[in-house]
Amino acid sequence: MARTICSAMSLRLLLGALTLIAGGHVRAADRIQDAPEVLLPVAEIQAQLALAKPDPLRYAVVHALNLDLRSGDWDAPEPGLARWRLRVRSPGARVLGLQLDHVQLPAGAELWISDLSGRDRQGPLHPSPDGQLWTPMVRSESALLELRVPAQQQGTATLTVVAAQHGYRNPFEGYPSKGAFGDSGACNIDAACSDGNNWRPEIRSAVLLTIGNSTLCSGTLVNNQRQDDRPLILTANHCGVNTLNVITTRAYFNVQKSSCGANNDGPITDNIAGLRFLASDSRSDFALFELALPPSASFKAYYAGWNADPDASPQSGVGIHHPSGDDKKISTFSSSARRADGTRIGSLLGGFTVDAWQVVWARGTTEGGSSGSGLWNQNHQLVGTLSGGSSSCDDLGAPDFYGRLEQAWAASSASNGQLKAHLDPANSGCLTLTGKNSGAAPAAGCGGNGSSTGAAGGGGG
Repeated sequence: MARTICSAMSLRLLLGALTLIAGGHVRAADRIQDAPEVLLPVAEIQAQLALAKPDPLRYAVVHALNLDLRSGDWDAPEPGLARWRLRVRSPGARVLGLQLDHVQLPAGAELWISDLSGRDRQGPLHPSPDGQLWTPMVRSESALLELRVPAQQQGTATLTVVAAQHGYRNPFEGYPSKGAFGDSGACNIDAACSDGNNWRPEIRSAVLLTIGNSTLCSGTLVNNQRQDDRPLILTANHCGVNTLNVITTRAYFNVQKSSCGANNDGPITDNIAGLRFLASDSRSDFALFELALPPSASFKAYYAGWNADPDASPQSGVGIHHPSGDDKKISTFSSSARRADGTRIGSLLGGFTVDAWQVVWARGTTEGGSSGSGLWNQNHQLVGTLSGGSSSCDDLGAPDFYGRLEQAWAASSASNGQLKAHLDPANSGCLTLTGKNSGAAPAAGCGGNGSSTGAAGGGGG
């Protein structure tokens, strides 16, 4: 049974001279080291890691906590402002996230999470309507949770920290020793390299997904026939996003290197939480959900075009994905994809059957974490989501399988089992749609090249 690590008394012992403030009084303390720290138990975390590591989509384990505003410390960094801070540390963690509940923020309040260096300063954060919040991850073993409240509203703020997620893999990290290729296999090709030159708009639609701050997949921001910038994310059903956990799901945009061969990691601060689960189907292996907010203009996001015509077969194209959660990669196929109905993915008991496009890559591959990513045809239209396959850097000729978008289009008569009700809400009958830049005027309705409105838009791959 997981337990709370620090009470107010143990925090005093841990920090020595630090005294927690009671009765609503505040004091000035600008140094991060002055904030109380909660330390997660190494032995309990290690026991969980031994069980979790074999899962290719898992990158973190969860440890329950029972902390609230009494566990941290208030100060007054400036007149009229009350600031509450709490540090959480899990030794050896490569990334760290927190689960909050009972979050109530008065007007003018801001909630942030950051690593102690300030590199990954995430926020202001907004809870779901029922007061829950899974924070973005920070790339560190220590996280600083900070609440800023107008001083007169200090007593109306509430929050509890109910769990921490210890990341034993960094799903965002690229290693300089591999140059452009990051943490995934060396045959993967960075989206910033020349292979992506003809696909810059589509690259901006691809996102890294984290679910419950513990598992990862890939997904795509997709356009709909109303072209109203509704933030719809298409991914794979087997990634596990559903009605219960959609608010724990977060889409990270622009996790990619600034240039081919760059040694810097991609940024992770362009992210949005999930809000509403819309539809899924196992046979076509798709899931569709809506984000809490449209991407801001600074994200330079692109809403991908698509093709659900059952008579159209992709002759060539690309997959854009986050293998092992690494910086965004691009894989290219130059021979026609073929229909592969009834393809079995995974083991007999733990697997599933999908009606797929079978693809053999000319360049690049996919890995765990690429699941749910998009497949684009030669017309820059999304035609499938990655279900699985045997392609790898050790076997580049092995096939991958993508659940077909035309199968997902009307997979069920119910709206929660099909794409059509959400991507063509006005029932126009269109089976293709052009992509568009975020905030841009609607593109041509039916048909057209999926990237026709993207080339002039801001932002590269």
